[in-house]
Amino acid sequence: MRLSRPPAVYAHLRPLDAARLAFECSYDPDLTTALKQAIPFQSRKWNNNRKWWEIDSVYGPACADLAYQYLGINVDVPVPLKQKVATEASEPRTQRAPQNASEP
Repeated sequence: MRLSRPPAVYAHLRPLDAARLAFECSYDPDLTTALKQAIPFQSRKWNNNRKWWEIDSVYGPACADLAYQYLGINVDVPVPLKQKVATEASEPRTQRAPQNASEP
């Protein structure tokens, strides 16, 4: 006799591009209903091949809240890719002063 195990519960957010995140989680019908209520249809799309939601990045915190509320999982909200690159580029870099060969 084969023992059945409960399915693993998971939730992840990952950047797809500068404006979108992928929200991948275990199936919960109540979470799905809440997601559809919290995120306008123009800002979400189900990717049936990948089995994740593609959402506008501004709704990342809403997905993280839903993952915690319905699955009990804390999800980090990533910085969208283009924003991450721009943020890193705007950070001040320390530069060494050029050394003059004539100084002792």
